[in-house]
Amino acid sequence: MKQTLTIDKMSCDHCVARVTAKLSQIAGVEDVAIDLEKAQAVVTTRQEHSQADYQQALDKTIYKVIDLS
Repeated sequence: MKQTLTIDKMSCDHCVARVTAKLSQIAGVEDVAIDLEKAQAVVTTRQEHSQADYQQALDKTIYKVIDLS
């Protein structure tokens, strides 16, 4: 299953690496592909997660999940 997140405050390759690492730690996440221009992350996961789940993974960072589809 794929879920698309819109994430605020991503602006550089360092942001991409940090968000990828944080989201990859969520149970069931198999892949994270980030499009910096669209400020989106496409997460391939074995189970559906909520926006709150993704935001919790990004806690203690500047990044905010502003949409999940």
